[in-house]
Order: sequence, then structure tokens, then C-alpha cells
Amino acid sequence: MPVKAPSMALRRRGAYHGVMKTDAQVLQRWRDLRAMLIDQLDMFEKGSLVLRSNGVNISAAAVTDLKRSILDFDALITKGEADA
Repeated sequence: MPVKAPSMALRRRGAYHGVMKTDAQVLQRWRDLRAMLIDQLDMFEKGSLVLRSNGVNISAAAVTDLKRSILDFDALITKGEADA
């Protein structure tokens, strides 16, 4: 029986497992990801990036979700820094 290759999600999770060992590394990765998300958010808001599902423009929902996700994670980081 052939062996299936692991899914991309499993490979990615494995690639990151054990990589972030310090709070400083976690914070830096969040800052990098946050900057990328804000760039994407800016493109959605300017209309240069459009997200479609079944032919329907769902960019407004994507903008709302990105904003909420960024704020939620910012709150987690802030709480973690306060608890440290």
C-alpha cells in the first residue's frame, strides 16, 4: 500500500513545531505576520485585492474578519506581556 504524503497543514505545523522557543521570538513572528495582514487589509480596502467565493465578492467580510483577528491577537499578546 502506498504511503500518503502528509498534508500541507501537517508539514507546516511540523516545520514550526519547536522553532519558537522564547517570548521574544513569538512576539517578532506576530509583528511580522501582523504587518503582512495589515498590508492585505489595506489592499482589500483599496480594492486592489478581491476575495471571491462562488463568484461572489466577499472582500467586505474578509476585511471585517482580518480586523477582528488582528485585534483579538493583539489583545492576547498584550495580556501575555502584562502577565509576564
